[in-house]
Amino acid sequence: MRSKEVAEFAGVTVRTLRHYHQLGILPEPPRSANGYREYGAVDVARGVGKVPSRENRERHPVRMALQSTKDGLRTLFAESPVIRMSVLLSMCVLMVIGGYQGLILPVHFTLGDRADLLGYVLTVMSAGVLAASLIYAKLAPRLSNRTWYSLSLVGMMAGIAVMATLPSYPVLLAGAALLGFASGPLSALLNFKVFDLIPDEVRGATLGTQNALMLVVAPVAVFIASVLVAWLGVGLAAIVLAGLWAAFTLYALLSSSMREL
Repeated sequence: MRSKEVAEFAGVTVRTLRHYHQLGILPEPPRSANGYREYGAVDVARGVGKVPSRENRERHPVRMALQSTKDGLRTLFAESPVIRMSVLLSMCVLMVIGGYQGLILPVHFTLGDRADLLGYVLTVMSAGVLAASLIYAKLAPRLSNRTWYSLSLVGMMAGIAVMATLPSYPVLLAGAALLGFASGPLSALLNFKVFDLIPDEVRGATLGTQNALMLVVAPVAVFIASVLVAWLGVGLAAIVLAGLWAAFTLYALLSSSMREL
């Protein structure tokens, strides 16, 4: 059977069927010699089971969304220790960097009447991420994933340790550059690992759930940082965030699930 016949059988359009292929919800069958996708009996049965009928889409959109979220959360946190650890680590990276970018550094520079300097620190940090990502893309095969993983974690810890002391401006710039540079390879490695390990049939739901979680992380980090600043002051709050990151870094380095990346 060809795409049009399968789409009609499942009660969707050909365009919708292709969209499910792109999202990874429905595996794409190989093309025949004439260039057309040829669906066998297994593909048709799989499609009917995974592509929702028009009736179900119209009647139960909320139920479908909840089921998709449930499948995504199960894949992210319940099925693979590597995926679970990678997602948690990515969330922690965003929380720590978001806490410094969103509150610690702005408050620090505002109290010092030098709010104009904040933009340079954030620019240096972003430039470090970009430069490291390009270097990782070029040199990734020369080192093992475990080596990149360890170097990135240690480098980030060093950068955060420098920034946590809220030192003189040049030293703070150096710490921000180191933090950004060290986080680049780690983010690229974890994102690739998660994408590679997610099963095809739930890839769309899982990646959508992951993206939704990541959007929540930064605001939560700013809220936590604001509470710490209100209770402890900006200096102690920066040190507490650095201490939390140090503890998680140690756990991430010793975690058995990440020894064979």
